[in-house]
This record gives sequence, C-alpha cells and structure tokens, in this order.
Amino acid sequence: MVNSTSGDNMVNAEQPRVGNRGPLLVIGAGFGRTGTKSLKIALEIIYGQPCYHMFELLMHHKDDSRKWIEVDRLVSESKDGKIDPRLFYEIFTGYRCTVDFPSCSYYPQLMQVYPDAKVVLTVRDKHAWLQSVRDTVLSRNDAQRPDWAERLVVSLLNGWHFTSMRRIMLERALGQGIDISNDEALLAGYDHWIDQVKRDVPADRLLVFQVKEGWKPLCEFLNVPVPNQPFPKVNERAELIKFMAVQWKLTRLVRWGVRFLVGLTVAFVLYRLF
Repeated sequence: MVNSTSGDNMVNAEQPRVGNRGPLLVIGAGFGRTGTKSLKIALEIIYGQPCYHMFELLMHHKDDSRKWIEVDRLVSESKDGKIDPRLFYEIFTGYRCTVDFPSCSYYPQLMQVYPDAKVVLTVRDKHAWLQSVRDTVLSRNDAQRPDWAERLVVSLLNGWHFTSMRRIMLERALGQGIDISNDEALLAGYDHWIDQVKRDVPADRLLVFQVKEGWKPLCEFLNVPVPNQPFPKVNERAELIKFMAVQWKLTRLVRWGVRFLVGLTVAFVLYRLF
C-alpha cells in the first residue's frame, strides 16, 4: 500500500517496470466520457507501457473494429459467455492495460481471460456524463440512420467497420435496441451498467474511481508507488468537438462534390446528344 494522505501528495518512488508483452494488468469497465482518457495516461505513467483506448483504435489500429465485431459475435454465440482468448491476445499485443470503449463492453470476458487483472470502474455524475456525450460522441443526431455521404466519410476517417462496431458495443453496454436519442434511456443504461459491474466484479478486484480523487486510491488499489508528478487531468471535449466538426464539413463537401459531378455529367451528356 502507498503511505500518502492526499491524492495530490507526490512521493519519489520508482515505478514498477513491466514489459510490453504479457497479460493485461488493468481492465477499465467505465464508459467513455467518465475520465477514461485521464486514467489511460495515469496507467501509462504507472506502468510505462501503452494503455488501449478508443483513441488507440482510431489512431493506430483501425482494423481492430473488425476484430471487436468478431468478439461480439463470439460472445453472443457462447452459452456461458466465455470465448476463445486468441482475439484478445491479438488486439492487446503491446498493451498492458485497457480502458474506455470498446473493451469496457466486454469486461466479463476480459476478466476470464486475464484472471489476475484488476478492474477500475470510472464514474462521474450521470447528468454531467449525459451532457458530455451529447456534446461529443453521442448526439441525438446519431439516432438517425446516416446517409451514404456520412457513412463514406466515417469509414474513410475511422475505418470501414467502425460504424458497425460502434453500434454493437453501445448495445452490448446500454442494452439491445437502445434509443440513443432518449436521454432517460441513456441515464437508465448508465445506472444499470454501474450496478452490473459492481455485482459482477468481486470487491477485492474492483475500484470504483473518480479521476478527481487523484493518485492515492488508484495506486493503493494497484499496490504501486505514487508517481512523482501531478495526476493527469485530460478533457478532450474540445478536441472531440473539433473532430466532429471536421467530419461534418467533409460530409457536406462530399455531398456537394458528388452532386456537382452528377450535374456536370448530365449536362455533358445532354450537350453531346443535342
């Protein structure tokens, strides 16, 4: 255990040295927009190795969307919820921790594959969480079926299987057929998820964590020294909003470009005919 009196107290201590190959040490069961990016960076500071997160998938492993779709299929077809671990071994090569979507949707299977891994459930006020996802990754417009231009842009930016994976992971976490345009449905799904994780994970293996608590509870839970630096406080809301704005502008540009080309082609054909 770490002897400290505050989450902001720092001590000079050497962090545990772990290689980039081996079983997962920490499984994050919290939804995105609950401080998972801060937790990702904190775990990378603690262990000195990359932590898997949705941004890792989007930036470095776009083909993982296809693998997560396969994970979901295997879970759905499994009678006891257990699946062949080889896909997990492939996805998490080079990582020692995982947080955020899509992996949080499959924490029960990850716990079986990595029996020594600790589970961290990041939480925040549910209404603050709802506002955050509405402003960024889960607007009410997401409930509408995307048109061809939006599907094309999302596929080019995020990978061809991303849209399908996103729908599947959300339904795995929030419930089959969830109406993501309904605030009350999202809040109920959020509450149910927290209760489910608390029921599923043994108390000695689970930390319910708010990132504002800082290093102390996390390091005590993981039985590691407190790093000699402030706990990372990351809020990527502005970054996400900017990314979504770029995506929307590209979608409009694609729509306009295709319509222009179609009009130009029709005009050329008519000119040639008459």
